[in-house]
Amino acid sequence: MTRYSRNSIWGSYEQESGDPTELSQEVLEIPENKDCCPSVTELIHPLAGVSRNGMILEIYRGENKTQKFYQTSCRREVKDRPCRFVRLKYESASRCEQEYSYTYAIVRDVNTESQWRMDHIRVRSGCKCKVLKVTRARIGEARKKRK
Repeated sequence: MTRYSRNSIWGSYEQESGDPTELSQEVLEIPENKDCCPSVTELIHPLAGVSRNGMILEIYRGENKTQKFYQTSCRREVKDRPCRFVRLKYESASRCEQEYSYTYAIVRDVNTESQWRMDHIRVRSGCKCKVLKVTRARIGEARKKRK
């Protein structure tokens, strides 16, 4: 847990130094990694991507030029599994799912010598908790698992 103290002059938060003589007006505690569906963000340099209509596209790379994209993926241990911090009643009906978005890239159709163009490619953009409609059957399943 990282602790931050409020700077009363500037209205900003600064990391606490641990000095007991220092007076702090307000403390903001930021819990570390308390997401219901934790994710990891990384910088990727793909060779190809998928367009909005499902076509595989070659991504432009020059001699000293590569296109880079930030990608946020579900952690392996939570992907397609029940979400954390969900009431037991809804746990069996919840799933951590990968979210996607589209970003522009310089691309061309794979295995062609066509001209390079701007187009959208799909990148991972987050991990969300999806809760399905809870039915009496699912509530019964959850109760059986608890026993």
